[in-house]
Amino acid sequence: MHGRKPIFATLVSDFIDFTRDLFYRLLLEPESHAKRRAKRMKKSREEKLKG
Repeated sequence: MHGRKPIFATLVSDFIDFTRDLFYRLLLEPESHAKRRAKRMKKSREEKLKG
């Protein structure tokens, strides 16, 4: 009985870490990706205007 709780606790903490990472990836990565894409599009637009 005593030996099972630490395993359960580590499983729970691993699960929490995994879901938190997943949420951060879903919330933050698309935003930064969109910013990068906007920056790249702006750059290409400026190059077209120059050329």
